[in-house]
Formats: sequence, structure tokens, C-alpha cells
Amino acid sequence: MIPLSKQQIIGGFNRRDPTAREWICRKYYAYVRGIVEEITGHSPETMDLVGEVFRKLLDNPGRFKKLNMIRLFLFTTTRNICLNYLRDKKHDPMQIEELEPGHPLLTDNSMEEAENLAAIRNVIYCALQKLPAQTRQIAELGYLQDLPNAEIAARLGIAEKTVGNSKTIALKLLRAELPEIKRRFFLLLSTFLP
Repeated sequence: MIPLSKQQIIGGFNRRDPTAREWICRKYYAYVRGIVEEITGHSPETMDLVGEVFRKLLDNPGRFKKLNMIRLFLFTTTRNICLNYLRDKKHDPMQIEELEPGHPLLTDNSMEEAENLAAIRNVIYCALQKLPAQTRQIAELGYLQDLPNAEIAARLGIAEKTVGNSKTIALKLLRAELPEIKRRFFLLLSTFLP
């Protein structure tokens, strides 16, 4: 990403500058995706929902004064789009009731909790982006979608041993990023403590 100051980002976003808007989308992509996955349970339509959130952001007239206001807009918009998605898909009514505004997931602390979860996912996502394409794909299938090695190998047309080796490489990278993940985890944990 091009290094921009906060004022350049906010001003550029409000003026509909493509560079600032791209910066915002890249910066908050993992954050929004993490919230969508948390609420919808890794829906097959995750990417569509994330796209809808960013379309709403980019269609916004742009009167933001701080980056935090954009993050708050994204959180609220993501939550609302996910709740609408669950209602439209006629999910179990109990599941939807649990996500209504009084539910612990969506209380006043929920934004902080969602931000911490999203930050953890962002660190993991960024770490995965450092991997070669095939290794990243294998790690995502194995760790994020929880597919067995044999199924990953069959899908990608590679040896099962290659899958295992690639997952090991991915874990080594994640372990190198572990201090940041631990820090975020303890921040998240502290939101649950009295």
C-alpha cells in the first residue's frame, strides 16, 4: 500500500480519490471478512457479503472525519448486512434471535470484541499472504475450511505429502507471527473479564 497520512486518507476518501479508497478497502478487508464469517458461520456467500459492505461504504457521500468513524461504519454495516442475510436465508430463528442487538455478540462491547477478533484474523491473513500461492491455498483449505489432507490433494491434483509439507510451512510462518496474535488474543480475552 502507498504510505498515506491519516489526513490524506480521510480527505482523499471524502473526495472519492481512488488511491485513498483503495487504501481503505485493503486496510479493512480482513476486518470486515472476519466479522462476516463470525456472524454467518463461514457462509458460502461471504465474499458477496463483504463486497456489499464495501459497495455501501464507497457509495457513502463521504463525510468521515476520522478513520475510526469509517471502522464504526463498516462494523455497523457489516452487522446489519449479515443479519439481513440470515433473515433472507430463513436461518434457524433461534440463531437470528441470538444475533439481535441485545445479544452479547452485538452489545456495546461487541465492537471491541469484533475488532480484536478481526485484528487476530488480519494478522493471520497477512501472514498467509506472505506464502507462495499454492502453500497459501493449501493452508486456507486445511486450516480455515478444515478439509482433510487427502481431500485437499484430490482437489488440487497434488500429492498428499505436498499438502502436509505446505501446511507445515504455513504453521512456521504463523508461529513467527505468534507474538502479535498472542497480544491481540489477550486484548480480546480482557474484554470478557470483569
